[in-house]
Amino acid sequence: MENKAIVFLDYNSTFDDISEKSGKVFISALKRFCKHFDNNVTIAVITSANHLPPEEIKEDLSYTLSLLPKIMQNKFCYLIEEQYRYISKINCEDLDYPTFSLITTQELYHGTKKDGVEFLLDLIDPSEDIKTCVFVGDSDFSDLPMLDADIGNRQKIFLYANRKNLKTDYSVYKISLHPNMSYSLYNEVKNGKSIDNPFVVKTTNESFGVGKGFEQITNYFEERVRNK
Repeated sequence: MENKAIVFLDYNSTFDDISEKSGKVFISALKRFCKHFDNNVTIAVITSANHLPPEEIKEDLSYTLSLLPKIMQNKFCYLIEEQYRYISKINCEDLDYPTFSLITTQELYHGTKKDGVEFLLDLIDPSEDIKTCVFVGDSDFSDLPMLDADIGNRQKIFLYANRKNLKTDYSVYKISLHPNMSYSLYNEVKNGKSIDNPFVVKTTNESFGVGKGFEQITNYFEERVRNK
């Protein structure tokens, strides 16, 4: 098994499509990812949406989280709104619908999700016990810059849930979604010499694509442990 991990997960157009009939791939893959880390995984939902109405997402997010198994709900610990300015604790304990308690407000006015990543990790993990960071989003403009966050020596992986081409200086690995096709993200990354560097895993859109991406990322970590 590996060290502690944190996931910074965009909401809109990334996993907001989960309903009572969909999301099984997402849930199953996220469970497996957490199991690999002995369930030492924290998930922070990070969004550009406003902290206050009319554009806040708390009600929609609360409903979406309520559709997840309780064991997965409890991994969702933080909500970062307006990209970085408002950080809330998510409470899923013994509730039908998760609630949110504001814990800090940043006074800057022109920050990005990159700042949100840095602020939260400074707040909850100043000793850098968390060694692995996975960023998930569908936007090369607002989400991809999280990969540039100044977060010490933690490993950084970006899961890009979008069908369109991505232009970046980082190594990009497009995963195979075909169930009968052999694919090793670990070998791709190793051959690309980015094993200790930030890299991008490209998948399809919405929660199905995110789930498939997490499947391959977990395979990557498992193969890395076997090849130590």
